Amino acid sequence: MANSSLTKRTGINIASQWAEQTAAIVVNFFLISYAIGKLGAEHYGGWAGIVSIIGFVSILDSGMSVAIQHYVASLSAKKEEKRLAELFSSACVVYAIGAVIATLICLGISFYYPMLFPKVPAAAAVESQIALRWVAAAMFIFMLNMPVRGALLGLQRHDVRNMIEIVSLLTRAGAVVAAFHFFSPSLAHLGMGFFAATLIRFILSETALRRISGYLKFSVSTAKRSDLKEIFSYSGHSMFWTVGRIVVQDSGPLIANITLTSTAATYVFVGSRLVTALGNFIAGVSGVFVPIASSLKALEDKTRLKIALIRGTRVCSLLGFAIAAVLLVFGRSILYHWVKFEDLTPYLVMCVLVAGRAPTWFFNIAFAMLMGMRELWTITLMLLISTVSTIVLMFVLSYYYGVFGLAVGIIAPLSILYGTWIPYRVCRVTEVTIGRLLKESMPWPLAVGTLVALFAYSILNIFPPETVFVLIIEMGTSLAVFLVLALFVGLDRGTREAIRSQILLCSKKVALLTFKR
Repeated sequence: MANSSLTKRTGINIASQWAEQTAAIVVNFFLISYAIGKLGAEHYGGWAGIVSIIGFVSILDSGMSVAIQHYVASLSAKKEEKRLAELFSSACVVYAIGAVIATLICLGISFYYPMLFPKVPAAAAVESQIALRWVAAAMFIFMLNMPVRGALLGLQRHDVRNMIEIVSLLTRAGAVVAAFHFFSPSLAHLGMGFFAATLIRFILSETALRRISGYLKFSVSTAKRSDLKEIFSYSGHSMFWTVGRIVVQDSGPLIANITLTSTAATYVFVGSRLVTALGNFIAGVSGVFVPIASSLKALEDKTRLKIALIRGTRVCSLLGFAIAAVLLVFGRSILYHWVKFEDLTPYLVMCVLVAGRAPTWFFNIAFAMLMGMRELWTITLMLLISTVSTIVLMFVLSYYYGVFGLAVGIIAPLSILYGTWIPYRVCRVTEVTIGRLLKESMPWPLAVGTLVALFAYSILNIFPPETVFVLIIEMGTSLAVFLVLALFVGLDRGTREAIRSQILLCSKKVALLTFKR
């Protein structure tokens, strides 16, 4: 009965995770398109820089939210309610300090924004100052809310957390559209929308946690120094990984506003968001392999470790080649219909980012398995090298080669390390030769990706996507071709048979339910 309940809860959590991710893509894509259409690419660059600032300030959360999830899950399973309440109060103290620091950082930057980002137009800089003050207030609430969100995830209530995220996304979009319509398009109103979404998220999260677990309430008297030590010790490596990821992911628009132009910041921001949104589907697959690698490593089952690595890499390569093909073929049409970019420059920037991200997609499973097998220092050292190299290269290459140099600087270090260091290290740990890994995981995915690219390019030229509807139909058709090729030739035999058996099982259940009715 317990296993059945756990399976049901896991299914609900996964479904809600996909729903939240889809909603985030739809809402954010609409909001970016709407805002750029109203403000213009150059003006919007000011907000792209603010988004980068938000990313850097969120470093204050680095790794601690993961620790909270871990301890809440562990203590709730043991029914240690008193101990759990103490840990929750301790976490709230930490985040209260972080909330004050985050607010002061955003306020401080707002006063010196025009001096820090001279490439932002004067009017946009003034609006950015006001927007940053809204963001400062929002970050205070956001940081205070982090223990609550971590507790919801630790209690396995992903469905509640994801529903709250969807509501906050819709609140933000509604607030921005209303402000633009009734007042005027302004970066300040984007900041106000961010604040509104954060406030709604805070209220709903607090309400949900109190209903689910009434004993999880903040109290200064129950906070303990020993709990703080446990939180920080657990989050050590995770903290650095978060810092490295944020620096690599969010530095581009910020540096563009310093060394290039506000328009260049918008180009990098939009291209990165598009590539990241599709790449998240691969990251979602990889996350499944972290516990798999942990359990197989504990059992010292080297045979199954090898099989998991090869099959997982093949699946990620299959998705990676297909995503790259779709973005390279349809990318310019997507950018035109999405944000009305007619210039070739943003498309070429996106192509550079796709080429650089491809190795990270192919070997995402290898990275996840290294995490599961606790090869922590390997990952930390790699991210340290890539983070420092990325910052240096972005400044140097943007100075000499403009926005294309900046794009190369963003992806080059991580791309090289993912394509060399990660496969080398995972092959050494799992005792799989690199030759075998590449031979069994790359050729068929490459063939499928090439066929999908040729098919997509053909229909693109026969029926130019002059409307969004035509573009969606053509991309959907390309997706259908990919799914057929993936099922019959892209996947290995074992994975293919497992998927077919699950499809057959689901079909039988549907037929049985229909017959009963």
